Amino acid sequence: MKFLARKGAIGGTARLIAKQYNRYRRIHGNKDEMPDYAIYRLIIMDRFKALPNESQEQHLKDKAPKFSGLSELVREILGVEAGYYENTFENQRMFNEIIHEELLKKGVKESDL
Repeated sequence: MKFLARKGAIGGTARLIAKQYNRYRRIHGNKDEMPDYAIYRLIIMDRFKALPNESQEQHLKDKAPKFSGLSELVREILGVEAGYYENTFENQRMFNEIIHEELLKKGVKESDL
């Protein structure tokens, strides 16, 4: 199951979010001028351009300032899109490992997770 989750929605979402975060952080390197939550909001807006869902988008944008890091952003996106929180605690723990590993593989700093 871990292999499928890594290659499917869990790993794919983490890789895409990492790519977007790295791109925005390269453009806006100063965290004082462009804090992470502002980048999270940009990522969320990008995400919902392809598949518009205004209520889900607004829900995530409202929560963005409270996210503890990029891992939480990925989990919350998966929560609204794929029922992440409907899984067992054991599966959520496995998914968290995958998210963490995939973000690190894409060059996201541990401190940004």
